[in-house]
Amino acid sequence: MVVTGTIEGTGKLNAASAQLRRPAPGPLMAPLGELVPSSPYGRGTNPVTGDKGQFHRGLDFSASCGTRVHSADAGVVREVGWHQWGGGNRVEVDHGNGLITSYNHLEGIAVRKGPPVQAGEIIANMGTAAGASTGCHLHLETILNGSLTDPAK
Repeated sequence: MVVTGTIEGTGKLNAASAQLRRPAPGPLMAPLGELVPSSPYGRGTNPVTGDKGQFHRGLDFSASCGTRVHSADAGVVREVGWHQWGGGNRVEVDHGNGLITSYNHLEGIAVRKGPPVQAGEIIANMGTAAGASTGCHLHLETILNGSLTDPAK
């Protein structure tokens, strides 16, 4: 489940992502101030091509272009830049214990590869022109131990 919450008790990280120990499993912070779901995780119709039965690798949330995107948990920025498989501009954060979050279709990126980020820290602005997109939205993916998982869980 993705929920909005406070970031009390989070601190700066001083370790490489391989040494991070994520807190016990639980909810991630909402990456946007308000979550307006626009496309679910799993099989459905591709909004760009109209093809049915395609697998959607994450959750989409709609908002205005330029909306601030926040890191859903503390971690280390592992990738920044263009994603060749349709995600356009993206940021990936490694949270340790096998959890990675990926934020896609970004208009502007506020972080660089390597440094740590805190839960709730602004990492980007939402966009649309970057990647396969029909309008302003954030495409959020979660990868756990190398496998895509439903961010809502």
